[in-house]
Order: sequence, then structure tokens, then C-alpha cells
Amino acid sequence: MLGRLFLLLGTVFLLSCNEDEKKILPVNSSVNQEADLLKAIDAFPDSFLLQESLANFYQENEDYEKAIAIMEKRLRKDSLNDKLQEAIAYLYYENDDTAQAINYYKNAYKLVPEKDYLIAMATLEAGKQNSIALQLADEIIRIDNTNSADKAYYVKGIYFSRIGQMDLAIENLDKAIRSGYTFTPPYLEKAKILMGQKNYQAAVSTLDKGIAAQNNFPEAYYYKGQSLFALGNKAESLKAFDMALLYDPTYEDAINYKQKYFGNK
Repeated sequence: MLGRLFLLLGTVFLLSCNEDEKKILPVNSSVNQEADLLKAIDAFPDSFLLQESLANFYQENEDYEKAIAIMEKRLRKDSLNDKLQEAIAYLYYENDDTAQAINYYKNAYKLVPEKDYLIAMATLEAGKQNSIALQLADEIIRIDNTNSADKAYYVKGIYFSRIGQMDLAIENLDKAIRSGYTFTPPYLEKAKILMGQKNYQAAVSTLDKGIAAQNNFPEAYYYKGQSLFALGNKAESLKAFDMALLYDPTYEDAINYKQKYFGNK
């Protein structure tokens, strides 16, 4: 949810750039890509496509401060662009600066009261244990109870989980699941709570429901593998880790856990 618009920005601006910009834009990833992009920007200093491409390059290489600097410089020329505000918010989120991410989502929402901005704000506030998350969740329900109640109850579940009120957390996560069974994050959050309570069988049951809702769900298989291992069912645990890696071969936590407890099986 949070990264959607930033990842689409290149597509949007590719349609609007001129042919000379398209010719000079580096198309292949290489060690010279940064230098090529900087050279291209020198030639077309007003090209948002090139600036955004460089920001994407820095983002992919986890150099978030440089990516943010580029986007904030652009924002100074286009301060009423809510999509830019959201793009910067997500970069701050990736850079573990939740406070700044929230500020930029607030700015985006003030410009265009889009519910996705509200959901993002509420989720981040919940993670920071800020009770305003509950008010934002209620506002989400008021705006769009039919399509967004699952997100709102998930926000509440996150908030109560973070402040240690696990019964209320599970209650709201169950509401989230009932409101939208294909929305998978609540299954994962509930399972983590149950695992923390050493209720591994209930965690497996919750994760199986999440997998039924979305089969290609590597995180669910990963935590299912941990739960089954804790229950002593090593054969099924190994299968779960294999499924996690089938859907995401680069899943580092799953790779490390499997290597630690199962070696090269």
C-alpha cells in the first residue's frame, strides 16, 4: 500500500517527457548509472522524469537521504502536488523516519483528502503507539465503511498490540478479517500475537486461513514454519519454509532460519 504511487511515478512521467529525454535516459542498470543520470540531468535540468529516475536509483540502493533530497527539491517547485508529498512520505518511511513520513502524509491529505493517505497516516501512528490512530481509524470507517473497514480495524489492532492490550488487539484483528478476508496483514499480526503467547496451534490455524485467502503469502509460510517447529512438527515446518522460499527465494529470514535448523535440506 505505502509504496504504490512512488513506484508508479516513472511510468507517469515517461509518458510526458520529450523524445530527447527518452533517448538520453539510461535504460540498463550499471555501475555508471548514477553518473549517466547526473549527466542527463545536466542536459535537461527541468526534467522530472530524470530526477525521479535518479531518486529511484538511490532508493533501490537504499541511499534514502539522496533520494529524499531530490524529491524535496522538486517539491519546492511543485508544492501542491499531493503525489510528490506521498512519494517523499514513503521514502522517509523506508528510511525509518516515521515522524517525517506522517508529516508528509498529512500534507498530502490536506491537499487531496484521499483515503489512502489517511490509512497510511493511521497505520504509522498506530505503530508509534499514538492514540490518534484510533480516531483516524474511526474516520476511515466513517468515510468508507464498505471498502475500508478492514484497514481501519487493522490499524486498531496494531495500536492495541503495540501498547500491550492483546485481547483488544485480537478482537480488532478478527473484525478486520471478517470485514475483508482477502486483506492479509491482520492474519499475520494476529499470528504473531498468538506466537508471543506460545499458542502455536492457534497461530498455525490463523496463518492457514491467511494462506487460504492468498496462497502466495511467503510471510505466512515463514511464521507457520516457526510455529510448527515450536510444536515439534519438524517435517511440516520444513515444508512451510520451503513454501516461503518458493514464493520469495530472496526471503532472508526464511533462508537463515531454515539454514540454522535444517541445514541444506
